[in-house]
Amino acid sequence: MTLKSVMPAAALLLAAGMPVAGAQAQQLGTIYGFGDSLLDVSRNCPIAFPQSAPYGACGNGKGTLQWLPDFTSYSFIKSNDYAYNGVGNGVFPAFNGGPTVAQQIVEFTSAGRSFQPNDLIVVGGMPNNWGAMYLGLPDANGVPYTPQTLAAATLSQQYGNFAQLIKAGGHNFIAENMFASSTYNWYYIGGFFPNGPPYNQIPDLPIARQFFGLVNDNLAATLAPLAAPGVRIHIVDLAAIYTRAYTDPASLGFKTGTACIFDGNCLTASKDVQNQHFMYDLHPTEAGYAVIARYEANLLAAQDGLAAQGDLAQITAQNFSNAIFARLDAYRFADAGVAGSVAAYQAYASMDRPGIATKAPPARLAPEQPLSVYMAASYGSGSIGDRFSADGNARGFDYTLAGGTVGADVKINPDTRIGIAFNYTNPVADLSGGTGHLNLDSYQVGGFASFTYPHLLTDIVATYGHHVYQIDRPGVIDTIRGSTSGDSFTAGFKSAYLFDVGQLRVGPLVGLTYDYTTVNPYTETGDPIITQFVARQTLEGLTGSAGVQLRAPFVVGTQLVSSYLNLTAEHDFLSGGRTLLSAETVALALPIYTLVPGNPDRTYGKIAGGLSTALAGNVSAMLTAAGTFGNSNSQFALQGAVKVAF
Repeated sequence: MTLKSVMPAAALLLAAGMPVAGAQAQQLGTIYGFGDSLLDVSRNCPIAFPQSAPYGACGNGKGTLQWLPDFTSYSFIKSNDYAYNGVGNGVFPAFNGGPTVAQQIVEFTSAGRSFQPNDLIVVGGMPNNWGAMYLGLPDANGVPYTPQTLAAATLSQQYGNFAQLIKAGGHNFIAENMFASSTYNWYYIGGFFPNGPPYNQIPDLPIARQFFGLVNDNLAATLAPLAAPGVRIHIVDLAAIYTRAYTDPASLGFKTGTACIFDGNCLTASKDVQNQHFMYDLHPTEAGYAVIARYEANLLAAQDGLAAQGDLAQITAQNFSNAIFARLDAYRFADAGVAGSVAAYQAYASMDRPGIATKAPPARLAPEQPLSVYMAASYGSGSIGDRFSADGNARGFDYTLAGGTVGADVKINPDTRIGIAFNYTNPVADLSGGTGHLNLDSYQVGGFASFTYPHLLTDIVATYGHHVYQIDRPGVIDTIRGSTSGDSFTAGFKSAYLFDVGQLRVGPLVGLTYDYTTVNPYTETGDPIITQFVARQTLEGLTGSAGVQLRAPFVVGTQLVSSYLNLTAEHDFLSGGRTLLSAETVALALPIYTLVPGNPDRTYGKIAGGLSTALAGNVSAMLTAAGTFGNSNSQFALQGAVKVAF
């Protein structure tokens, strides 16, 4: 969604290269508003600012609540906006007689209404409380308010407001902080259009700025006890957005930081000209509200890409483990025990084999050397689908894995082979909807043991990996980046029991693999209004498989080729559901819990197969491939290797 058709200021944003964050991966829900003039589009602002018709914001057009559907999956209708111009959050009655935020919540609940889990509730209403000091209103004990006592009362009231909204079923919130700060008082700098010329009759009181700063500094800690799995509160730093628009308007696509009402003939100019300003008066222009909505949408989507980090490392670790299993399966052509007392492969190579006496016979396999080294190249690709819920989302992604492995193994007795492998893989993932990218450097080591008996085949593999992450996602004025590291561990076995069926061998195959993945904490870099701290992540997996293995040798010309095919049903016992913890860097005291939904396709099919052959003397080669089917998370892997025996 672009804003070109609506306003030049938004076109400037795009022309400046500002990425438009993809719509938040959230199931459809409805937007509700509780607050003051910064959210009112249906009650008093349409009267006080008639020029905003038909939208009704305090400004010159659309408001934040009306812009949010353009950047998210939420919908909005005016009847869900309870905000009222000029009111406070409920510490004392509004000066204009309108319903305070506390009273707006009563209006909502007394009508028998409640929220659905997927709804979004935007809450403001604190800034106008400063009027108590301006007008000299006392507190309940008759004592005049100070910045400290008024800030404490305001924060306590806002805590109570959120508690009531949570009680009414709210799960997902945006808390708008004071748009003014300890440095800038936008009531004075921006002026107030309904007052008429000269518009700036509201004084710049130092005690007001002190009050604004105290509330902003303590809002996150005040709301923190309400945060829990199932209740997510995002704070949007309106004060920082206003400050940037005033001190560096070009960074947000505006021509000036001056409010429209103080800039020449702006009030009588076209909306396009007005929208070259962030501020209409103390309220934003339509373009200004769009910027606020972009920031809020970005905050809502910031956690959606976190789950992909552990998922991609898990896939990388599983791919390496599976590649070792596949190599062991493919290279069994030299193990006589696979076919019983006389290897089927030697039987194919026998000069006495009926039916091929008129052809040049394939060469007999040379006696196996106990020590071998190998080099392998591997490639994998796949896609993971989006997983949505009311309390957390996991963006899906498309990925590729390109890597190489070197290893060695030794046969310590006729039935047992042990070895080690070292791997480097470069996993790359593009998150769905253009919402981010992952680029990993993965360094892995694996150990294995392979047991080959006349009918029973068993392989055991354990791996460890260290992963270095480069992470990015779209911001508003720049790209948000992160870097961290993590580790992975896998341990598993596969076992088959094969029966002779003519020249084929076939039998049941079972396996079980456990994996454990961690991603270390990190803090994003970039625009501090939307960066976040991400706590340590963990992910466990346990995958069982059951099916059938088929092995068959065949001859191509004079070249003996061994082949195998595994067809299995796979089951994910743990699903990948988990809880992730993060916090905005502007609100580190307020935890955000993201409940990652589990994998919906926990049972699926997998087909894997491979070929191997002796090239010359002690040199052999193999090729394996594997893929999944019957689920929405398709995966494919390919591996080629050359082995030299000594």
